[in-house]
Amino acid sequence: IGLGAQVEQNFAVKGNSALNWYIGIGPQFLFADQSTAIALVPVTGLDYKDPHAPLNLSFDWRPNFYVSPEADVDAGRFGLSVRIRF
Repeated sequence: IGLGAQVEQNFAVKGNSALNWYIGIGPQFLFADQSTAIALVPVTGLDYKDPHAPLNLSFDWRPNFYVSPEADVDAGRFGLSVRIRF
C-alpha cells in the first residue's frame, strides 16, 4: 500500500496552447508486510489537453529517492495517464 502527495507547478509551452509541462515534488509512504519505506518523489512531465475532445493525456517521470529504512534510488519510474475532462 502506498500513500503520497505531490505539489506541482504547470507551465505553458510557447506556441502550443494545448501543451503544458509540469514539475513538482512530494513525500511517499509505502507499507508492506512488516516494513515501511519513506521516499521523496520529484516529478516532471508533459500534459496535453485536446481542444476538440474532452481528453487529457500526460506522460511523466517520477524517480523515487528512498530515505528510510535505507537510502536508495529508483530512477526508472514513468507514468502515462489518459483522462476524461468534464
